[in-house]
Amino acid sequence: MFLLSKLSENKANLIRESTESKISDCKGYDIGEWNLKVFEGVRNKSVYQTGNKDQGGVLIGTPMYKNLPLNHILNQLLTDFLTGKLELDQLKGNYIFILWRDEKITILNDKLGEQSIFHNEISSSISSSFLLLLRNSNHKFKINQNALQEKLSTGFNLGSETLVNGIRKILPNNPLEFPVLNNINWAKHEYKKIDEIRLHDKGRDQSLNDQANQLGGYFTQINNTFKDQIGDLGLSSGFDCRLILSLADKHIDNKLHLHSHNTKGVHDTEIKYAKEIAELYRTQIDLIPTERLEKYEDKRLEEILTENLNFFDGISARHLGAYSETYTFDYKKSTLGNSEYSLNGLGGEIYRDSYFTGSKKMNWNDWVNRYIFLPFSEESVGSPQQLNNTSDYIRSKLEKQLDVDFDKMDMFSTHAYYGLIKMPQCNGSVASAYGKASPFLMPFIEYDNVIEALKATPYLGIGGQYQAELITRTAPALAKVGSHYGFSFDSLSTKYLVWSKLKTLGSVKRRNKLVKNQLIKRMNSSSYSEIINMIREKKVLNKAKEVLLDYSPHTDFDKMLIESTQRRYIIYLGFMLKELSDYIEK
Repeated sequence: MFLLSKLSENKANLIRESTESKISDCKGYDIGEWNLKVFEGVRNKSVYQTGNKDQGGVLIGTPMYKNLPLNHILNQLLTDFLTGKLELDQLKGNYIFILWRDEKITILNDKLGEQSIFHNEISSSISSSFLLLLRNSNHKFKINQNALQEKLSTGFNLGSETLVNGIRKILPNNPLEFPVLNNINWAKHEYKKIDEIRLHDKGRDQSLNDQANQLGGYFTQINNTFKDQIGDLGLSSGFDCRLILSLADKHIDNKLHLHSHNTKGVHDTEIKYAKEIAELYRTQIDLIPTERLEKYEDKRLEEILTENLNFFDGISARHLGAYSETYTFDYKKSTLGNSEYSLNGLGGEIYRDSYFTGSKKMNWNDWVNRYIFLPFSEESVGSPQQLNNTSDYIRSKLEKQLDVDFDKMDMFSTHAYYGLIKMPQCNGSVASAYGKASPFLMPFIEYDNVIEALKATPYLGIGGQYQAELITRTAPALAKVGSHYGFSFDSLSTKYLVWSKLKTLGSVKRRNKLVKNQLIKRMNSSSYSEIINMIREKKVLNKAKEVLLDYSPHTDFDKMLIESTQRRYIIYLGFMLKELSDYIEK
């Protein structure tokens, strides 16, 4: 991670140590009016630096550039920068480059902003860490109530807003929104306008060929970047990691190391198929045991929640980074085995109709209630009126970033939101977290790959038809293994196709009402009573609830415990506010 602050604001005792930012791992540079601090060490594996105060560079993240090995990229990029030959369109992956010469700083951020940059508007400092800015300020920040209601109702924050007033995210498509930073040069990426994306129109077969060529080229670049190295993949029986494995099997020379989650009573079915896939891929699979957090006593539970907070830098996205032993640095390290980098299938839903949109065109209210809000979003913010206010707030942010008609949302515009906004800005937090353990890539959250996937919208078909065929074409043998869906990907069942088609029909309101009514019935179950008792009996969870209700008194905390995703992030959010209450005022 890095911290860039004005020399006039910089103080010797500025850094408050944490597990992620140790003074012993810090190197500093005075560059003109700025002081740059860079943290390496055990928890910052994807940090590289070279040069001196006159000229140099820092890399955070996992870029790919001109098919060079990863350990050569920073020096080559710095050379290209100094000689005026930097080719921005050749940069792929997730990254922040800070380059300087003659007291002038240039910052390059990956095109979709998977690696986040935050700005403290009061001190004019910027950092790749939200928590570093929060914990090292000389003043308390006020809670951003709009962002808090968004986080409560959706599980994430879109755009540049964070949970506090005074710290904002700098988006790579509009860094000059922050005038005080105009004396820093920012990379200017070129983006296609939505109406400039030409959809595939030469038939399904050609569309699949184009998709395979796009992804094949990307995975060939991965192979060249990590020549003679072994990568890792977390394996389940689902579509996305099967597509990753299929592409790796075809385009990456070295077999990937495979691992799978092994939480007792949770992943049994997935493990069965994961073992079959690994055997066919001709490698072993490591099963990493974990426990449900409910099984732990207060001390260990608090340790894990603290680690969730620090590892994901306070930027969770729904369940990602929240309330789980799997979202800890030690767990991530344990999954790597003998591998030196890792791949992840997040974002692969863009290759299928994962939300069963079909041919529907939705107005804003239907769309936001189907694709952004969750079953108990109204209870999370306290009233229908407040949910409408939050809906308007979200729309105002999306309209600045995505040029679509939000009153006529269809599968294409939904996937554009998903691939260009939601995945990189929210789920992208995984890149900075997992990158602390090893170089890390999410191929399906890559700008050019997202654009190619959007072009295929007319041919996605029902449910996972298109993605299944892409897997089958790429690695026919791997497609034959079954899945938790009850079928193999080379032969989707009639039942699945019929059921997927039926899910695209009917009104959003009726569908949401049915889902919510089914969930409410769980309030009479013994498992729900156990959760309520757990919150009451475990001090750390009881305190998390108390603090959250202090910041948001209208939230129906108990209702949010019914559904698993909302349960995980509401507990995490309460714990986060408890831990950071010294820095955030109501």
